[in-house]
This record gives sequence, structure tokens and C-alpha cells, in this order.
Amino acid sequence: MAVRTEKLLAGIMVGLGTIWLTVGDCAAEDDSLRKGAWALQFEVNGDFDLGPFQGKMISIKKHTGDGAAYRFGLDFSLTDNATDKDDFDVDEYGSGESQNTKLSAVSTDLNARSFALTVQRISYPKPGRRIKLFYGIGPTFTHSHKDDDRYIEGINVHIGGFELPDTVHFTQEISSSMNGWSLGMRGILGVEWFASPSISLLAEYSSNLAYSWSRTEAESVSTSFETEVIARKSGVSDSDGIEFGAGAVKFGLSAYF
Repeated sequence: MAVRTEKLLAGIMVGLGTIWLTVGDCAAEDDSLRKGAWALQFEVNGDFDLGPFQGKMISIKKHTGDGAAYRFGLDFSLTDNATDKDDFDVDEYGSGESQNTKLSAVSTDLNARSFALTVQRISYPKPGRRIKLFYGIGPTFTHSHKDDDRYIEGINVHIGGFELPDTVHFTQEISSSMNGWSLGMRGILGVEWFASPSISLLAEYSSNLAYSWSRTEAESVSTSFETEVIARKSGVSDSDGIEFGAGAVKFGLSAYF
């Protein structure tokens, strides 16, 4: 179904390209490529569902002249999730030995947030044509943060070969925190055709170059009551890199106002 839909969309754009070649130099009908115009832009996916064209929350365009505009794509998400689970068993086997772990309490607390913004300066070199070529470039920025805390309390029942008490009560606290961001540039090239003065269809290529960085800090504390053993582990890891890639062709719809 998705392949058939993509072929249909490709056929539509080929048809629009043919119109451009035949009547592209004729005077265009009324459209909204004028100073002060705004447009909400939506991506048309393979199932003909609509979503923001750039960014997951909103994609909006502001025209500053007949052949110039700025487009903004915004994404923001927030997660706050706490779970509790009581009284369940976990069986483990290995090296000829086995143990049964009865967890009397497991709680998790997850907090996460992310933000992304893309801004592009778009130019229409020949806005008077029916099929309007456009290109643009601009910065991209993303930031994310996540805190994950877990508490586990339970009993290990050892079976055979362990130099430990048959029953060991334990607790374990695990916490981790991650921060990350990326900064880059995105270039676009596409065509736009107005089906009416306030509705247009568009197809667009894009390429992205970005540098990203993240840091994860983690700590775990384990306590065994019978053996009076306390184990503490902590660590910090950093990662960074440069990414360059081209996105797939996107088809969309613009509603001007």
C-alpha cells in the first residue's frame, strides 16, 4: 500500500513538472507569495495522513517579500512517568548453579524533556511562475535531558554451590542522568504549486550537517543485609560526533492566511 501511494505521489509531481515546462513562463494565477503572508505547512505521508512538515509540533512560514520567507519548525516533548511493581519472581541459571530472586518492590521514576528548533531563510528566484522553485538554508538546534531513577528491594534464594547464606536480602538504587544537544545547518530545495490562492502543494529535498554531544552520568548502590556488603559504582561517559545526511523527498501541503 505504501509503495503504491509513493508511486501515486511521484506521478502527481511528474505531472506538475510537465505543467511547469509547458506553461512555466506564463503569468501565474493569484497566490499568497506576498509580504506579510503566513502559512501552516503539513507533510503528507504514505497513508495520506497529515503532520507538521518540519518539526513534530508545528511548521509555520512567514513571507517577508514576494520571493522571500522564513520557515520555523518546532518540537517539544515532556515525559514524567513513575511506576511501582510488587512481589514477583525472577529465576536465573548459569554455570550449573541457580538462584531464585523474589523482588518485593521495584519503583522507577523517569523524567525527560526535549526541544528542537529549525529556522530557514527561503528564496523563490522566480515567484511569478506557476510552479515555483525555492531553496533555503538555516540553523538547527536540539536539546534533550533525561533523569532515570530506580529502586529495587528483594530476596535472593541461592541453590547449590554458593558460599553465601541461602537467603540474602538486598536493595539496589540506580540513577542516571543524560544531557545532550546538537547544532547544525539544513539546506532545502523544492517546488511549490498553488491549487488555489491559499492552498499549495510542495515537494522538497533536504540535507543536514550537524555536530552533536551528550553526557551520561550513572550511579548504583547495592546493599546486602546478611553479608553487610555495600557496593557503589559510578561513572561518566561523553560522546560526540558529526553527522551529514540527505533526507528523503517530502510531499506537503501549505495553507496560507
